[in-house]
Amino acid sequence: IPTSLGEIEVLDQHEDLICELGTGPVILKDTQGSIHKFVVSEGFCEIKEDKYIILLAEYAESHGEVDAGSIQKTMDELKLELEKAMTPEEADKSLLEIKKAESRLTLLQ
Repeated sequence: IPTSLGEIEVLDQHEDLICELGTGPVILKDTQGSIHKFVVSEGFCEIKEDKYIILLAEYAESHGEVDAGSIQKTMDELKLELEKAMTPEEADKSLLEIKKAESRLTLLQ
């Protein structure tokens, strides 16, 4: 799980935790053993009593929604926006969107 301080892995008997989400891929294995892949950005994560994980994200996209062609086009446009950024806020916004796009590409690997 991407957090604002780095990535964490949640295994059995994990300590209770509430943390701020970062931007990046999330890979979950449900109780039936199925794998679910997502990209998340900005929000919160709660791990409680080794029973559940709650992710509240401003942005989330599942593996099935990711299209490699559109991501590459988006990344090219975002890099141009970053070069044209006039303020630190504009640059930060472009960098966040680039990180989301890179995370979306990671899901396809």
